[in-house]
Amino acid sequence: VMAAAAERAQSQADRAWEQVKLASEQLRQAQEEHRASDQAEQWEWAYALTSHGRELVEASQELVRTALDTRVAPHYRLAADRYYRQSCQRWQDTMVKALARTSPTLELQHRISAFAQVQQRLHGHIDVLLRAAETGTLPGNDAVVQHAHARRQELANAYRQLQRTVSGDLATPRADPQEMPTQHMTASVASGTSPTPTAADTTSHHGQQPEPPNTQH
Repeated sequence: VMAAAAERAQSQADRAWEQVKLASEQLRQAQEEHRASDQAEQWEWAYALTSHGRELVEASQELVRTALDTRVAPHYRLAADRYYRQSCQRWQDTMVKALARTSPTLELQHRISAFAQVQQRLHGHIDVLLRAAETGTLPGNDAVVQHAHARRQELANAYRQLQRTVSGDLATPRADPQEMPTQHMTASVASGTSPTPTAADTTSHHGQQPEPPNTQH
């Protein structure tokens, strides 16, 4: 009778242990899929942020160039201005969504903020520059031209710093804090073996379902 009880308890413990290992494997796979999904989203937003930032830099440079060139036809200057405004809107939308849907580091937040602030300053100088070009008061207005050039170069520098920070963040893997409580359990189950019930286990639980084996080492 004792031998039969011990055999039943061992069989039940084995089945429970297999269920624990299966659950552990399913949890590990779910965590890997979650990490892969998060990484893919980080890459997508990083690409959108840097590509739209570069587009804005190039659009602003082209607009400043056309505003300073008195030989450029007015309709071409208007087209460059329209493209610049569209680039500003795309950058603004991407920046807001990227900050809301990802978890940027403090350094990246600082770089994004710095780029946005420089862009706003350049935006004001571009408006002054275009007004001077339209009214024909640009020749001899060295202060307006110098400020536009300085802000344009400042924006290009801010973009390079933003791009370097984004690349550095992508190259540094991040740990998911939600996974930390389960990592010890999955590691112990991955290499564990089913425990063998003792004589006390077979005599103190007559007709009862044995408790799942302890996975903590």
